[in-house]
Amino acid sequence: MRSKQAAGIPVAASDAHPAIKKMAKIILSRAGGEGVVRELTDIILKAGK
Repeated sequence: MRSKQAAGIPVAASDAHPAIKKMAKIILSRAGGEGVVRELTDIILKAGK
């Protein structure tokens, strides 16, 4: 939960605990260890255009 508060953008991997997913505004399609960081980076870069 600290990382959500630090970043200000609640994001969860597809395999996150249900309580974390409930707080998330963005639920990624990838599971942890399966390219979550890349997926999130692509979303951020796309939003910046």
